[in-house]
Amino acid sequence: MSLADTVNETGLKFVGKICASISHEFKNVLAVMTENAGLVEDLCLMTDNKGIPLDTKRIITLARRILYQIERADSIADTVNKFAHSMDEVKQRIDLRDSLALVVCLSERIISVRGITLSVETGVKPVKITTNQFVLQNMVWLCLDFAMNSAGEAKTVSVVVEEQENGALLRFAGLKKLSAIPAGSFPAEKERAFLKLLHAEIRTDVEREEFLLILPDEIFT
Repeated sequence: MSLADTVNETGLKFVGKICASISHEFKNVLAVMTENAGLVEDLCLMTDNKGIPLDTKRIITLARRILYQIERADSIADTVNKFAHSMDEVKQRIDLRDSLALVVCLSERIISVRGITLSVETGVKPVKITTNQFVLQNMVWLCLDFAMNSAGEAKTVSVVVEEQENGALLRFAGLKKLSAIPAGSFPAEKERAFLKLLHAEIRTDVEREEFLLILPDEIFT
């Protein structure tokens, strides 16, 4: 398979996985809103049909629950919008912390379903690089997916953003099963394709139970 075919196929799978996860989150929001709206209707019908005094405190509680879900849906929509716009430019100057945060947010349900506790450390200073943001997000997801598979029984993974000379890096640590992963299985073909586009590299340290995704200050296209 050519480099372009590998990237295109993996990229489509990434978008599909994210869209499926986000749509599931939207359905959860709608289900909660529907349930609470139904309870409001029941309370009103009990007042109209049976003369039971309307419990205004409960109505207020239900209304607040619905408003919270509306805010949650709005936040999800904002996240999807950011994800869509990350594909606008082939190359742009970004804050690596923001790109990582977006991938984590998009993957929140997937991470939760897999029972992983994820710790993210970004620091307070921007970590700027010029890169293809969508390709980078895809690469970060591939790294995160591998890290979760390597977490071991503790099911904890930490990701640290670090600035370095001529670029930046992401440190994926706490990988208790890293030593059990067959040599040469990561990065595999699909990861190597994205690394080539990003002019990046992965360095694995089995003894420290971590690997680094090392990114240049700027890619050249």
